Amino acid sequence: MRLCWMSLFACIGITSFLGCSGGDSTSDGLSQPSAGGAGGTAGAAGTGGTGGAAGSGGTGGAAGSGGTGGAAGSGGTGGTGGADTFWTSAYSSTGSPNPSDGEHHDGDNCMDCHSSGGEKWLFGGTVYRADGSTPAPHVQVGVRDGASLYTAYSASNGNFWVPAGGGSAINWNNAEVRLRNSNGEAKMVSEASAACNSCHTGGMALKEP
Repeated sequence: MRLCWMSLFACIGITSFLGCSGGDSTSDGLSQPSAGGAGGTAGAAGTGGTGGAAGSGGTGGAAGSGGTGGAAGSGGTGGTGGADTFWTSAYSSTGSPNPSDGEHHDGDNCMDCHSSGGEKWLFGGTVYRADGSTPAPHVQVGVRDGASLYTAYSASNGNFWVPAGGGSAINWNNAEVRLRNSNGEAKMVSEASAACNSCHTGGMALKEP
């Protein structure tokens, strides 16, 4: 009998401990959670602001027009060279003095004998070929003194001369002397005199152009 009561109390105690009684008892000292409140109402979605109107680009300026180039200048007309008035007649390839052989003393100072008397010359001398020793015939020698021109052709021995009867005395400080033949013309650049062979000897001999 004792065992039956003990079993009964033991069963009741265990049932109470495990909460098997089905009631809402809190005798165990543990708080039971209360039911939660209702959730709030969600707010309405916000409306986005309206974007500004797109800006319009500025209008570009009109294209500039290029300037017109000036007209090309015309070159000046070159001046006409002055005519050479030294010679008064054309050259003759057969021109010779009288006598045509020149007689004698080629290379000597002509004026040693022909500076006075009846055979006085205005000037005289001897002209050679390019080698400086072979006489050159048919070379025309001209001496211009201002407006006056005196000329002579060389003889077969190279001698040339102008008799004094052909003109007055020559101002040699103002005189211009030239030689010419079929090859062309040459001008003397040194001071001249009536006695051509007094200076033009050896390496300084007068030579045809």
